[in-house]
Amino acid sequence: MSKKEKIKILAQKSNIKIAENLDIYEWELPNEEFDCDIFLADNVILESHCLLNLNGINGKIHIHCQNNNVVNISLGLTTTKENNLQILNTLAGNSTFSKITFHIVPKDNCPSVLKTVGIIEEKTKDNEFLEQIKVLNINEQQIKCLPELYVYSNEAIANHNATIKTINEDELFYLNSKGLVKEQAMDLIKEGFLKSMLNK
Repeated sequence: MSKKEKIKILAQKSNIKIAENLDIYEWELPNEEFDCDIFLADNVILESHCLLNLNGINGKIHIHCQNNNVVNISLGLTTTKENNLQILNTLAGNSTFSKITFHIVPKDNCPSVLKTVGIIEEKTKDNEFLEQIKVLNINEQQIKCLPELYVYSNEAIANHNATIKTINEDELFYLNSKGLVKEQAMDLIKEGFLKSMLNK
């Protein structure tokens, strides 16, 4: 069973060592520039499935895996200011499974850069890595989604993708027919999109 915990990341440079299974139910990120390294011991499971409002974030979270780790992070992100957030995951040992998912809803006038980076080191084996970014773009906001992979081992499975979609007019029409005005319907669709990854 995983320990549930809130993680508070300090401004500038910080290190966090995790030696037991952990479920992060909330991330507290500074509005200043930050660079955080998270180091997992062997056989540790790290999970996080939560919603996060990015309010002018500029930082990097780097998760370092060793052997027999499981990393399963799914974040529903709203962006209310210009943001630059990177989540990196280095697989330096063997037999690790890692999956990082972003569901993003940007708001008006907040161009952002959101990046996931997977790094599988050479001379490692039996690692699997998946990164996925999905954006629900309401008003044609400027947002850069950058899933990146650096795979230096031939004995690994790795995949990444990014998709950008708009409000489905059929869904909007259906909710309008149930008595919701356009703004209420759009809010419900956005909420469903963000929360759809919480149980992954």
